[in-house]
Order: sequence, then C-alpha cells, then structure tokens
Amino acid sequence: MENASKTESTQEDIRDAEIIRETSASSSGNKGLKIFIIVVLLLLLLHAVSFVFWWQQGQQIRNIESQLPAIETLNDRAERLSDQLESQQTSMQAQQKQLDSVQEQLTELAAQQSLTNADIRLRWALAEMEYLLNMANQRALLSQDVRGARTALDLVDKILEQTPDYRLLPLRELIAEEELAMAAVREVDIAGIAVELQSAIDRVEKLRVVSGPQVISTSVQLLDPEMEKTSDWRHAATEIWQQLRSLVVIRHQQDGESAVLVPEQRYFLYQNLKLQLQTARFALLSGQADVFSDSIKTAQQWLERYFVGDERDAVLDLLTELEAEYRVAEIPDISASLRWIQGFKP
Repeated sequence: MENASKTESTQEDIRDAEIIRETSASSSGNKGLKIFIIVVLLLLLLHAVSFVFWWQQGQQIRNIESQLPAIETLNDRAERLSDQLESQQTSMQAQQKQLDSVQEQLTELAAQQSLTNADIRLRWALAEMEYLLNMANQRALLSQDVRGARTALDLVDKILEQTPDYRLLPLRELIAEEELAMAAVREVDIAGIAVELQSAIDRVEKLRVVSGPQVISTSVQLLDPEMEKTSDWRHAATEIWQQLRSLVVIRHQQDGESAVLVPEQRYFLYQNLKLQLQTARFALLSGQADVFSDSIKTAQQWLERYFVGDERDAVLDLLTELEAEYRVAEIPDISASLRWIQGFKP
C-alpha cells in the first residue's frame, strides 16, 4: 500500500512537470513570434520609405534634366548679348579712329596753308559734333542711356555756341528740339541697377536650398508587458502596429516639389540662377527691356521654388525693386540732327 501510494505521487509530480514545461514552451514561442512579426513589419516599412525617397529623387532629376534646353537657350541669348556689346564697342572705336583721321587731315591742310584758320576750326567743329551726335544716338537707342544721350547733345550745343556760322542755325534748332524731347524722358540709373544686379549675383552661393523629405528614426520601445500576457492575436497585432507607427516619422515639404539635392544638383541650381541674373544684367546694359524683365521674373520663380531663408528674401526684394525701377520710357528719335550734319557741306 505504501509503495503504491508513492508510485501515484511520483506520477502526479511527473504530470505536473510536463504541464509546466508545455506552458513555458508555448509562452516562449508566442513571444518569439511577436518579435519576428515586429522585425518583418519594420523591414517592410523601411523598404517603403526608401522606395518613396528614391522615386522623389528620380522625379527631381528628371525635372531638372527637362530644363536643360531652356538653359542652352539662355546661354545662346547671353552670347548674343555679349556679341552686341562687343559690336557697339567696336563701332565706338571705329568712330574714334575716324575722328583721329579727320584731325590728321586737318593738320595736314593747315600745314599746307590751303585753308584759313576759320575754315579749319569749322571743319574740326563739324567732325567733333558728328562724333558726339553718333554717340548720342547710340546711347539713346541701343543702351537706353538717357543721361549719356543728353550729355552728348549738351556738348554739341556748346560747340555750336562757340562756332559763329549762320549756316549752322538749323542744326542748333534741331539740337534744341531733341534736348527738349530727351528732357521729358524719365532718367533710369542704368549703372546703379547693374551694380545691384552684380551684388545679387555675388550672393547666390550664400543662399540656402530648400530641404526635402526628412526621415527621423526613433529608438525602438519595448512592448507593453500586458501584451505579453494576452493570447488574443488580433489585439496583439493592433498593439504591434501602434508601436511600429512610432518608429519612423516622415516629414514632407508643403509644396511637394523639392527633394533632397545632392551637391552636384545644388551646383546646377546656383549656376542656373547666376546665368539668369547675368542675362538680366547684359539685357540692362544693351537696352533690351523685354529680355531684362523675362530674366528677372525667371530668377524670382527659381528663388521662390528652390531656395529659403532670410538671404533669399533679401535677394527677392532687391530684384522686385530693380524691376520696378527699370521702367524704360519710349526714347524719342534724335537722329534728325545727325542726318543734317552728315549732309552739310562747308
């Protein structure tokens, strides 16, 4: 009897140990499965974030590449403007050579004593006035330089005052009319605007580029202890998803157009903005108001889309002021006096 009682007690102890071992194995397996699910979901989420970031980066690169033809057009336009400026300079040099040639001829004539002193002074005055009237027309029509044109006309008028020849009275009347017409034109400080534009060009590389999506990772928090005790899989899955949502936070730009740019792309933005401002400066100096306005507006659009910060705002305000200041009035025709003097025979 005593042996049988001991045998039954031993068997009960064995059954209790097996039940405890099965319960422990089941609990350990459930915990491992939950951790595995967390890892799998986290990897899937990170892959999704990487794919979105890669897609946005590709879209930004394609958008920039699509604008390359426009940049080439701007390059061609800048080259044409540069050629025009060089052509004007060459024309001025040719006129200076012509004036020097006339002076040499007058010197030779004076040496031969074939002309009187009055004749020599008249021919010299005519050559000088023709040169100044050529300059006045170039400054007015090509460079929209009202001040320079008025200065040249004033010099011609002073020469006429010192040339007592009644035959030049029609020329003096034409000069007076052209001076009056130019006085009615609002003066624009071309040189000042050009200096301000150069200042804006020098500040381009200090501008801050718009930042794109930022991925912020937070530390993984432990699961709620209450979750480990539950056997409800639906409730467990809900708790896992709530904790996964706290692992990664994605922040997007409000406008949705800008993405993180690599250094090469930022260099492209800076160079393109510089090119727009340089084109505006060339157009300003060559008197092409439409090109100036288009280039300024394009630069403003790029500043608003791709740059941020106080420095960007300062450059935007400067461009707005310069565009408002450069309102070129219609330049009157002052070529009548030039045609008259070219047809005059002393």
